[in-house]
Amino acid sequence: MKLRRGVISIRHLLVLFLAAYGFFLPFEELIVLPTGSLLGLLGIIIMALCLMLKTTYTIDRLFLYLILWLTYSAVSVLWTSSYMWWKYNFMIYAGQTVFLFLTSQQYLEREDLCFIKKGLIAGTLIAALIIILFPVQATFTSEGRRTILIADMKMDPNILSAILIIGFYSCIDLYFHRELKKKSILVLFLTILAVGIVFTGSRGGAISLIVSAFYMLFFLVGKKREQKQKYFLWIMGLAVLLVAVYWLLPENALFHRFDLKNLFGQDDYRNGAHNRYTVWKKAFVLFLRRPLFGYGCGGFFQAITEVYFRRTAAHNMFILELVELGLVGLALIGLVFISVIRVVRKSREYADRGLLMAILVISMTLDTLGYKYLWVTLLFVLLSGRIEEAEKAVEDLTVQEGERSAGKENLY
Repeated sequence: MKLRRGVISIRHLLVLFLAAYGFFLPFEELIVLPTGSLLGLLGIIIMALCLMLKTTYTIDRLFLYLILWLTYSAVSVLWTSSYMWWKYNFMIYAGQTVFLFLTSQQYLEREDLCFIKKGLIAGTLIAALIIILFPVQATFTSEGRRTILIADMKMDPNILSAILIIGFYSCIDLYFHRELKKKSILVLFLTILAVGIVFTGSRGGAISLIVSAFYMLFFLVGKKREQKQKYFLWIMGLAVLLVAVYWLLPENALFHRFDLKNLFGQDDYRNGAHNRYTVWKKAFVLFLRRPLFGYGCGGFFQAITEVYFRRTAAHNMFILELVELGLVGLALIGLVFISVIRVVRKSREYADRGLLMAILVISMTLDTLGYKYLWVTLLFVLLSGRIEEAEKAVEDLTVQEGERSAGKENLY
């Protein structure tokens, strides 16, 4: 984003506030104002700027499915098992849907999106460096997991790892668009973020990063074998670094978090935590009781106590939907993600492929719908797709004009 001296348009302000939103994303749970969260305030300002900048919006197929899902979530108040949790979750879903709808349809340029991602990268790098250089043991990190703890406020390590992953793929995207020209800087940034993800102790974060990196590699630029080999060596180099970090950790710090027999949480009971497999098994019993409509939006916390000894999160976005909104709700949100996948498949932005894959994989271990990292990912993907469409239109127009000019020259 380039600003001329003395000239700041509404679009420039929008880009600046979106960059600030990304910068503070890793610290959402730490910075709370008397009027609410800082990100909530920034979100209101951003939506106001969107309405000032653009008054006409289009409801395409993706948003049609999203609005249907949101409407169905609203109607589920009629049979929800907990009005309090319904209100809490529905307000989050409604706010993030409106935020995504307004921001994703703005006419931004590629350099605007890169500037926004630079803000998020800066925030995630600071967060990762805090984790690496100033380890803080939160009350639930007896295994040596690291998070950010300030004034008795802490970030959930799993959510933090997902946000760091967005920063990781934003770095790769900037490199593809020549916004990060030096490979040494790129490798440094990726290393800091990857080590930060490992140090959070998030098994879902580590798995999603590895799976998505190899998935992105499969689709990488062009068909030139040497290019794929080069990027493959980068990823393998990062993998070797992470393995080295793993072996250098103290035996009682993170070691058993990534032990193969405990990688998927089989040993969680020993530490008084919830075993995800047991929760999913109990949640499936709930699904069988109300397979079509579920227990209503936000109903999982109350419903799980019917078959489990205490309240717990679902630790899986898709299982959460099955229990809360049944097959109807899962089908609607599934159509939303299918639409987003179609946008990515048409795109040449390979970092977007990796990012979306990472968030979908980590959603197997987190109730992703309620967290901003999902909606920021969707925003990045949709803005990138819209910008690429505009760039292709300009390229096609240029080619057509060139062909016309060549035709006229041949006539003479």
